[in-house]
Amino acid sequence: SGWGWSLLSLYFLQGSVRAVYESTNRAIFSDFFPGQSEGAFANCMLQSSLGFATCFFLQNSLSAEQLSGIIVGLALSTSLGYTAASSLKQVDSRGK
Repeated sequence: SGWGWSLLSLYFLQGSVRAVYESTNRAIFSDFFPGQSEGAFANCMLQSSLGFATCFFLQNSLSAEQLSGIIVGLALSTSLGYTAASSLKQVDSRGK
């Protein structure tokens, strides 16, 4: 009975966050690669799979604190990468 609400809350939060991540992530890839949805979603899946595989293989050689630091650093750099990609796309669309 001690795990009941905690476990239910964990599943609810994980499902909600994953739904937001999946829909937003795919929409951004779709926006950046119009007319090339197959390639865009394949690229999205490749990046996700490489990230999970890297964490899986590094978990035996790095501590949990080191792995979580890497994950937080990469998560924070996402906004910088998105801003740079948006700027490049804007410059590219002006040149056409």
